[in-house]
Amino acid sequence: MARFEAQTGQTDAAIRRLKTSLSVIGQSTPQTIAMHGQLARLEEQAAKAEYYAKLTEKIDLSMPESIEFYEFKVEEAKAKHEGIKNGSIPRQHSFDLPYANKAVKEAEKNLTLAKRLWA
Repeated sequence: MARFEAQTGQTDAAIRRLKTSLSVIGQSTPQTIAMHGQLARLEEQAAKAEYYAKLTEKIDLSMPESIEFYEFKVEEAKAKHEGIKNGSIPRQHSFDLPYANKAVKEAEKNLTLAKRLWA
């Protein structure tokens, strides 16, 4: 992830330099047209780097790591459900318990699917 952050920082600096140069020149010459093209490419590269940096935190069923992830999610959901059920976690509204139960069932379903896919 640090690689993406460094790349984004370098790209942002290059974009600022190009915008400053374009504002100083201010005329439409072949040089400024080329600079506009370069600016567009740098902005696109910055957007891609930001997108891939966000994806580094994502885990879904298409990855073998999803088994461990969903095992953790099942434990977490069961603990929350039990806490709400026995009163150690206060209810915010009347549907907290059904929502917690649904989260447990969904996590268990995802875990069985992940095991079927990757185990």
